[in-house]
Amino acid sequence: MKEKRTADDCIEFFNDIEERRAIDSPIPVFTSDNWDPFEEGLLNVYGFLEAPPYCGVGRKPDPILVPYPNLKYAKVCKKKKNGRLIEIIQRIVYGDPRR
Repeated sequence: MKEKRTADDCIEFFNDIEERRAIDSPIPVFTSDNWDPFEEGLLNVYGFLEAPPYCGVGRKPDPILVPYPNLKYAKVCKKKKNGRLIEIIQRIVYGDPRR
């Protein structure tokens, strides 16, 4: 029986890629299907904590994980009807769409 993929599997995978990447080489371009833990794995390896702006009212917001500016990630989602491919949707998640 095939085990389900987890966010921890993604983090382990991206850490392995990062260990093998030369320090002077750019972060690779990543693509995936519509599987949400992929984003979490990328942010854990290719992201940093940033404090959101504080407007001076209430408690200061907790820091959030944001991607490095040079991280590029896109989702490629396939829509099917009756087992046939009817549409491919591409969506830029991280990175500049013009690049």
